[in-house]
Amino acid sequence: MRSPYFGTGRFWTRLAAASGIGFAGVAVAAYVIGSVKDLPNAAAVATRASDNIWGTWVLLVGLAGVLLLWFSATSTARLRMVEGGSRRISMEHLVAGAAIAALLFVEVAVQFAARTAPSGLGLGFLATSIVNGPVLTFAGGVYVLSAGVVGTRAGAALPWFSGVIARVSLLLGVALIAAGGLWLFRDYAWLNDTAFFSFVGWVFVRSGLGTFRWIDLDIDSFSPISLAPATRRVTGRKTTARMSDLEDTFAVPSLVRSTRTARKPARRGGSATTRRAKPAARKAGARKPAARKAAPRKPAAPRPTPAPPPPPRPATEGIFPTEELETDALGRPEDQL
Repeated sequence: MRSPYFGTGRFWTRLAAASGIGFAGVAVAAYVIGSVKDLPNAAAVATRASDNIWGTWVLLVGLAGVLLLWFSATSTARLRMVEGGSRRISMEHLVAGAAIAALLFVEVAVQFAARTAPSGLGLGFLATSIVNGPVLTFAGGVYVLSAGVVGTRAGAALPWFSGVIARVSLLLGVALIAAGGLWLFRDYAWLNDTAFFSFVGWVFVRSGLGTFRWIDLDIDSFSPISLAPATRRVTGRKTTARMSDLEDTFAVPSLVRSTRTARKPARRGGSATTRRAKPAARKAGARKPAARKAAPRKPAAPRPTPAPPPPPRPATEGIFPTEELETDALGRPEDQL
């Protein structure tokens, strides 16, 4: 019967976080082979080692590059959760880890070329300069320092042990970069071994810590995905995204701006979102006008007939036909008095 724990995201997250422990083990194994077989550097491995020893050493270098690249992706995912904001420092961590892995892959190619090409080309010295020179120290310093900066800036958001590791990472990252600069002027015998074990030990501790505390990275990676089409609802209310405690640790300026915006009096006509939503809501809620029924036409009212003109007033006698005679109070003409 298949274990439910094996099929969840926690198992795969623990396995990815443990890749740093595998890198540390492979790197130490390659170091032990060189010490036991009296091969002090990569040039000696390419020229004096037997075929089996050479093949084993080169295989371990290639596996170290694979495991470190895998662990760098997991470590960067955790740093992105803690950092928030632009997450630029987490990107520096990922790029530095990819650069170290790329140099280890180049070492495999140079070892193969030095082993098969005729002697005298100087490929052995190139192989020594890659893995036994200051180039890996500079990249390792950026790798460790970026993780320390993110953890230190998070402050109390991290557990106390993670906070201690973050502050130690700051000092170790600066020390590795300084060791690379010192290596250019003076090749001390202890410098190579100190830088190697410091970096490998740091990866081992961070990987062991992540195996137990980074289980929430891929907790929902294998959950079924809904394929239902998204719908958009037009609303006049402003929507605000929720932030977790570690989602945006350093988003204080954006929070201040949102607070200041909330204190400003509302403009006439509402916000820009409301003004854009109103025409859309009116358009969505508008209904087509119902067809009007044709009302029966009323007959026109008959025009009133004009009143007949009054009869002409009879003319009275007088000197002129149109002249009216003077009458007394009883209406009798004066000539009849």
